[in-house]
Amino acid sequence: MMRAIADDWCHEMQEFPAWAIAKSVRWWTGRDNPDRRKKPLPGDIAERAQKELGPIFAAKSAIRRFDQGFVLQIEEAPRERMSKERAEEIMAEAGLNVKKFGH
Repeated sequence: MMRAIADDWCHEMQEFPAWAIAKSVRWWTGRDNPDRRKKPLPGDIAERAQKELGPIFAAKSAIRRFDQGFVLQIEEAPRERMSKERAEEIMAEAGLNVKKFGH
C-alpha cells in the first residue's frame, strides 16, 4: 500500500526540481496556507510547485524572445528642463542650500 502511495507521489512530482517541491511543502505547512491543517494530496503539492516555477518560465520566455531578436523598446517621454528658479524653490522647500564650487 505504501509503495503504491509513493509511486503516485513520484509520478506527480517527476517533472519538478527538488527545490520547487521543498518550497511547496514548506508553503503547505506554513501559516499562509489556509488548508495547512489538511493532509496534502500529490496534486496539491504539484499545483504549488508549478507556481514556484512561474518566475523560471517567465525568464525562459524572455530569453527565447531575446534569442529570436525581440528587444523590448521603452520610449522615454521627453522631459522639459527645469528652470533655475523652480529648482531653487524645491531646494528651499526641502531645507537645502546650494553650495557652489570655487568662490
